[in-house]
Amino acid sequence: DKPANLDEVSTAALGAELRHSSHFAWIGVPGSEYLWGTNQCPLLADLSAKELATCKKSCKANSICHAINYNHKTKKCELMGCTQPVVTPNTRKHPPAGWAAYFMHVTEGDPCHPGETL
Repeated sequence: DKPANLDEVSTAALGAELRHSSHFAWIGVPGSEYLWGTNQCPLLADLSAKELATCKKSCKANSICHAINYNHKTKKCELMGCTQPVVTPNTRKHPPAGWAAYFMHVTEGDPCHPGETL
């Protein structure tokens, strides 16, 4: 099994969540089998008891945070220091239940990277 390449799959096909701001869009894959591991992006903060909106705000407030791993069941939030463009997550969480992968997609200038669709 290989993780889907987020650069080649439309967010509609993934059933992904899209949240816009003036400079970026949050793209998420709820129920994702794959998340960002520390082999891909450094873990900036490990937060607990956070709502998804608070987790996203915490990431946005950190200039080097561009992705989060979030568990909807436990409310655990991992702020990840991925660079732009954010790489496709390839790490499996154990146990996987409740996890989702979200990343900030920059929308200034050219909104898509080569081969990517929104």
